[in-house]
Amino acid sequence: FSSNVVLAQFGILLEPKFFYYGLNQFGFGNYSGIDLGFESKGIMPSIREFKIKARRATVAYGYGIQATFMQILRAYNVFNNDGILLEPKIVSHLKDKNNNIFNIKSKNIKKIISSKTAKTIKNILIKTVQEGTGRGTKIDGFEIGGKTGTARVFQDDEYVKEYISSFFGFVNGKNKSYTIGVSVFRPSTSFYASQTAVPIFKHIIKILNKNNFIQKIN
Repeated sequence: FSSNVVLAQFGILLEPKFFYYGLNQFGFGNYSGIDLGFESKGIMPSIREFKIKARRATVAYGYGIQATFMQILRAYNVFNNDGILLEPKIVSHLKDKNNNIFNIKSKNIKKIISSKTAKTIKNILIKTVQEGTGRGTKIDGFEIGGKTGTARVFQDDEYVKEYISSFFGFVNGKNKSYTIGVSVFRPSTSFYASQTAVPIFKHIIKILNKNNFIQKIN
């Protein structure tokens, strides 16, 4: 019943160059451009490696590739942003001693998938919250979509029997939209994201609402 089975089959069917190009368009294997002092590019297999069926299958569900938290968050934002990939920024503006304001604008803004494709994936993520593993994030008055994830920890050149659980998605309110990611490293209670990352994701939305950063649609 795992979605990994479906994704593995999709990965095998994809043309190697198309698969590689698609991941590259979403920013995997490249710097996100976030304004921090240090950022990793992650690790993405070469085009040559994508010619191997088994490699395409495992990369399709997240193994055999190393992505940073920001790369994943940036990719999820595309589905709730009409297919447009944004360069993430922490600082919105700078102000000098004379109170002159210098706005910091994102660069490299580009549409990487069609609006139709973005809407299709967005609806799938919403359905995951309504009926699937993300049901624990549901809050009346908000449009919420996302997907759980579970990965084994890669340590000393091998995958060990420890886990990282995650939930990445978005929330749309009356006045604002947010893309949110939660990763729980080596959870002590359960490695299922529905029991670890999902409750945290929901709590973040409640805090945003309580402090009026996002208002309910109705």
